[in-house]
Amino acid sequence: MIKNPFSLLEAVLFACGEPVEITRLAAGLSLEAAAVREQLLAYAERLQKDDRGIELLFLGETVQLCSKRCYEDRIAAVLTDQTRETILRL
Repeated sequence: MIKNPFSLLEAVLFACGEPVEITRLAAGLSLEAAAVREQLLAYAERLQKDDRGIELLFLGETVQLCSKRCYEDRIAAVLTDQTRETILRL
Protein backbone atom coordinates (compact mmCIF):
# COMPACT_ATOMS: atom_id res chain seq x y z
CA MET A 1 0.00 0.00 0.00
CA ILE A 2 1.22 3.47 -0.89
CA LYS A 3 1.42 5.90 2.02
CA ASN A 4 1.22 9.03 -0.12
CA PRO A 5 -0.64 8.64 -3.43
CA PHE A 6 0.49 12.11 -4.47
CA SER A 7 4.12 10.99 -4.44
CA LEU A 8 3.30 8.14 -6.82
CA LEU A 9 1.44 10.46 -9.21
CA GLU A 10 4.29 12.97 -9.04
CA ALA A 11 6.91 10.30 -9.78
CA VAL A 12 5.01 8.87 -12.74
CA LEU A 13 4.15 12.26 -14.26
CA PHE A 14 7.71 13.51 -13.80
CA ALA A 15 9.11 10.40 -15.49
CA CYS A 16 6.70 10.74 -18.42
CA GLY A 17 7.77 14.31 -19.15
CA GLU A 18 4.86 14.85 -21.53
CA PRO A 19 1.06 14.87 -21.36
CA VAL A 20 -0.37 11.51 -20.32
CA GLU A 21 -3.93 10.35 -20.90
CA ILE A 22 -5.72 9.97 -17.59
CA THR A 23 -7.08 6.60 -18.71
CA ARG A 24 -3.55 5.39 -19.48
CA LEU A 25 -2.36 6.61 -16.12
CA ALA A 26 -5.25 4.81 -14.42
CA ALA A 27 -4.56 1.57 -16.31
CA GLY A 28 -0.87 1.69 -15.41
CA LEU A 29 -1.69 2.25 -11.75
CA SER A 30 -4.46 -0.38 -11.75
CA LEU A 31 -7.05 2.18 -10.66
CA GLU A 32 -10.32 3.52 -11.99
CA ALA A 33 -10.02 6.65 -14.15
CA ALA A 34 -12.49 8.52 -11.94
CA ALA A 35 -10.38 7.80 -8.85
CA VAL A 36 -7.20 8.94 -10.61
CA ARG A 37 -8.91 12.11 -11.85
CA GLU A 38 -10.05 12.86 -8.28
CA GLN A 39 -6.52 12.32 -6.94
CA LEU A 40 -5.06 14.51 -9.70
CA LEU A 41 -7.43 17.36 -8.85
CA ALA A 42 -6.56 17.06 -5.15
CA TYR A 43 -2.85 16.96 -5.99
CA ALA A 44 -3.18 20.06 -8.22
CA GLU A 45 -4.92 21.86 -5.38
CA ARG A 46 -2.18 20.89 -2.94
CA LEU A 47 0.55 22.09 -5.30
CA GLN A 48 -1.18 25.46 -5.59
CA LYS A 49 -1.85 25.71 -1.85
CA ASP A 50 1.76 24.86 -0.97
CA ASP A 51 3.03 27.46 -3.50
CA ARG A 52 5.25 24.91 -5.24
CA GLY A 53 7.29 25.64 -8.36
CA ILE A 54 5.41 22.97 -10.29
CA GLU A 55 1.80 22.54 -11.27
CA LEU A 56 -0.46 20.11 -13.07
CA LEU A 57 -1.59 21.16 -16.50
CA PHE A 58 -4.82 19.55 -17.67
CA LEU A 59 -5.16 19.39 -21.45
CA GLY A 60 -8.49 17.79 -22.28
CA GLU A 61 -8.21 14.19 -21.10
CA THR A 62 -4.46 14.43 -20.50
CA VAL A 63 -2.40 15.77 -17.63
CA GLN A 64 1.21 16.93 -17.40
CA LEU A 65 3.48 17.94 -14.54
CA CYS A 66 5.26 21.16 -15.45
CA SER A 67 7.00 24.16 -13.98
CA LYS A 68 4.92 27.24 -13.31
CA ARG A 69 4.91 29.80 -16.10
CA CYS A 70 5.94 32.58 -13.72
CA TYR A 71 9.40 30.96 -13.60
CA GLU A 72 9.72 30.63 -17.38
CA ASP A 73 12.40 33.32 -17.80
CA ARG A 74 14.59 32.03 -14.99
CA ILE A 75 14.30 28.45 -16.18
CA ALA A 76 15.13 29.47 -19.73
CA ALA A 77 18.25 31.26 -18.50
CA VAL A 78 19.54 28.02 -17.02
CA LEU A 79 18.68 25.66 -19.86
CA THR A 80 20.78 25.08 -22.94
CA ASP A 81 19.51 26.64 -26.17
CA GLN A 82 18.29 23.30 -27.56
CA THR A 83 16.47 22.31 -24.39
CA ARG A 84 14.98 25.80 -24.07
CA GLU A 85 13.55 25.66 -27.60
CA THR A 86 11.99 22.27 -26.94
CA ILE A 87 10.35 23.35 -23.70
CA LEU A 88 9.12 26.70 -24.96
CA ARG A 89 7.38 24.94 -27.87
CA LEU A 90 5.15 23.04 -25.42
